[in-house]
Amino acid sequence: MPTAYQNALKRRREQEEKEKRSKVVVHIRTDSCWIWFERDDITPEIHAAITGKYLFFSPVKDILVGIAMDELRGSGFYLAKINSEQRTETDSVLCLYYSDDSRKHELAAKYGAWQNVRYRYWKSNEDTRAGIYSPQYLEKKKD
Repeated sequence: MPTAYQNALKRRREQEEKEKRSKVVVHIRTDSCWIWFERDDITPEIHAAITGKYLFFSPVKDILVGIAMDELRGSGFYLAKINSEQRTETDSVLCLYYSDDSRKHELAAKYGAWQNVRYRYWKSNEDTRAGIYSPQYLEKKKD
């Protein structure tokens, strides 16, 4: 059982995390296809280090907006986008950009069981440019 000191320390850490999150500014802009979410403290070096994205699909765009904002405000992500128009009959897509695929299991544990969210792990920018798609996506496209 936690001691009073441990409980106080935990509350203090939670308060510090909440204050840290409230100081992060996320700018939102749109273009013809995307709603972009970008932290104001992103640097050219961080931008250049991005090599791909974690993909989330949902029929409820607001859920994806919430995930994007939460991850940008408190989890070390700097850039995300969501399609502004439905690209499929039912789903929107969230691309959460990062430097590598090292956080795929963390995100799977965090969002894998969410209702109305399908987490599809990592896709490199190289695969995107080469037109390489997952077997799940290609199978769905056949229907």
